[in-house]
Amino acid sequence: MELRGYFSLLLRWWWLLFFCIAFSGGFAYLRSSMQEPVFQAVSTVLISEASGAKGVDLASLQVSERLARTYVQLLQSEAILSEVVARLKCPFNAQALVWMLQVQLVKDTQLIRLSVDDTDPVRAAALCNLIPEVFIAYNNSTQSSRFVESKKSLAKEIAALDKQIEQMESQIATLFGNNDPSALNKRSSLESDLVRLRQSRSSLVQSYESQRLVEAQILNNVIVVDRASVPLFPVRPRIARSVVLGVIFGLLLGVALIFIIDYLDDSIKNAEQITTGLQLPLIGVAVLLSSKEAEDKPIAHKKPRAPITEAFRFLRSNILYAGIERPMRRILVTSINAQEGKSFVAANLATVFAQAGKTVALLDCDMHRPSLHKHFDKSNRHGLSALLLQETINFENVLRPTDAPNLSLLNAGNLPPNPAELLGSNKMGQLLDFIAETSDIILLDSPPIAAMTDASMLAHRVDGVVLVVEVGKTRFADLLHAKEQLERAGAYIIGVVFNKAPRDRSTYYHYHYSSYYYNSKYNEENNFQPGLLKNPVAYMQCLVKKQFNRMFVKEKEKKTLPSV
Repeated sequence: MELRGYFSLLLRWWWLLFFCIAFSGGFAYLRSSMQEPVFQAVSTVLISEASGAKGVDLASLQVSERLARTYVQLLQSEAILSEVVARLKCPFNAQALVWMLQVQLVKDTQLIRLSVDDTDPVRAAALCNLIPEVFIAYNNSTQSSRFVESKKSLAKEIAALDKQIEQMESQIATLFGNNDPSALNKRSSLESDLVRLRQSRSSLVQSYESQRLVEAQILNNVIVVDRASVPLFPVRPRIARSVVLGVIFGLLLGVALIFIIDYLDDSIKNAEQITTGLQLPLIGVAVLLSSKEAEDKPIAHKKPRAPITEAFRFLRSNILYAGIERPMRRILVTSINAQEGKSFVAANLATVFAQAGKTVALLDCDMHRPSLHKHFDKSNRHGLSALLLQETINFENVLRPTDAPNLSLLNAGNLPPNPAELLGSNKMGQLLDFIAETSDIILLDSPPIAAMTDASMLAHRVDGVVLVVEVGKTRFADLLHAKEQLERAGAYIIGVVFNKAPRDRSTYYHYHYSSYYYNSKYNEENNFQPGLLKNPVAYMQCLVKKQFNRMFVKEKEKKTLPSV
């Protein structure tokens, strides 16, 4: 039952749901169509750790992860991006490039994926390729700076030794061929110094190469694995995806609005609010009439076989059932607010009582806005108000006959200044007693309870009160207040009548006469109920059952299509 109620609520507000879906989907489509296409270029960079790293323990793995995350941040640093923007002479700065760049570390690998979104596909590819190049140069220069000074010092010493060795070699060359003992001794001393210098130079060269080897072992390399190519298709906007998301958002928004409206709306919408919330029975439902149908006043007299007339017969039966232990001869028909159809219900209810052979007297006690005379095309010059204002009431011929057999009418008459006092006077009680002697049923149409106290003045003079509420308009709080007011006045509330109920509302399943005329000639000849056309499943079930009867039942003429 909960799901059925939710489904009925969505059906009732289908236009709002459709509007939200159409508006959200259309807005998403227009917004996506107006956006400039954006292209995405992607490149991949490999982080190669230094060969000097030892072991694969937990500490080394943590160091590798930290190094990768560090490189991800450095690739987005302003120093790198400013250099890239300056080289390509881009029309934007480094801060704008940060929003265009996405750097992600590929999980469980040493790969970093770079992507650049730009409206120019060529520039996007150039940016995506230049950023790793600039970063590699920056990384190499930063790591090599630790060995520059020591390498320069060694190179300077090696250069000084080379110069000394060159000078000694030239001196030794000048002493060749001179056999003088002093020259021989000098050449021998120079040759010994030359050997010592060459050994020192060899030691310095070995130290220089060792520095280079250490630098190569501890230097982290960054290698471009996949260079970015010029993208051919844009990645944004994705019109289809945007429209789908817009439709989903509109659906959720529409459903939320519907439930919020339903939660804030405390008007009477279904029978459960009457039976459960107020502990009152729902004794009748009058569907909303079209303008053409509303012209027939009262419709129960003009169209006795109409679906709405059958609904009033159902109301009449419920009132009679309520009077098994307590006869209902004097019945007050009232509503909560104005324009809810109490006079319409009273006129048609009186008509169906008269059609059942009852002598009915219909009294218009609404001396504020009388309308029963309009339903029966009568004049409102003389009526109840003039009768009650007389000092001595002449009860003879107070009721005026109508076109409906067994039905008499007493108009409200001219509008008095004190209608509540007139209705609560002893003369009103005497009038009702006199009419009861010649009538089986007395129906009183009173003003709305929320606006006037007239109904409360009449409540203790009748056997039962019928409350008319308009579906979707009458507030639950007002109806509860009216019930309490009538109970304080000593009234017996027979039940509630729904007026102007939508024809297609599943809540009012008691009344399924909305699309065909009861006992019409067509239905009798064809054993068919056009109302089933609104329910295709039930219609097919009936056709199957009818075909079954034709095939297996001998007396075909006596078989009719079963109702579903």
